Amino acid sequence: MMVTEIPPEPEATYTIEEYQGLSEHDRLLIMCLLQEACPFQPTAPETTEDLTERLSLFLPCDGCVPEDYVSDVDGYIVAKFRDLLAVARMEAVIRVRRTQVQPVIQDFHWAILVTPSTMGETEYAIVDRTEPYCYLLDSDKVWTFQFDSLAAIVQQIESFTSRIEEGYRVTHPTG
Repeated sequence: MMVTEIPPEPEATYTIEEYQGLSEHDRLLIMCLLQEACPFQPTAPETTEDLTERLSLFLPCDGCVPEDYVSDVDGYIVAKFRDLLAVARMEAVIRVRRTQVQPVIQDFHWAILVTPSTMGETEYAIVDRTEPYCYLLDSDKVWTFQFDSLAAIVQQIESFTSRIEEGYRVTHPTG
């Protein structure tokens, strides 16, 4: 009887070709996420290795975070949510300002709050630090935020953005 060895699953990566194939707006969202995830590397990625390394926290994995991040699981869970929400918050502010009538708000004081959980759901919120408003309040299991493509990351950012913008419009119907 011959035993066939099953080859290992290829390691997940985000490719530079995938990045370059995104629309200009979607590349900008990914670039903003890269700057949140790696603030000391402000340049656009040039190689697949660079792109994958800088966004490795978002790659599919067997646990809450990739193996390289288990030294501080809670901290990296917070980072994963915070980075995605920070880009969505920025995009929501741009959309609100673009359509705002009177009065024009110059400063948005929106804070990101994340309560991590490795077993249950991680709670997250976007709240106003100067007014008693919450624009987004939800919870999800951390492993639902593993993305096999850059397009999937963009889709999640867009979903958060729409929900934050809607939360703002509900609390500020004339803004």
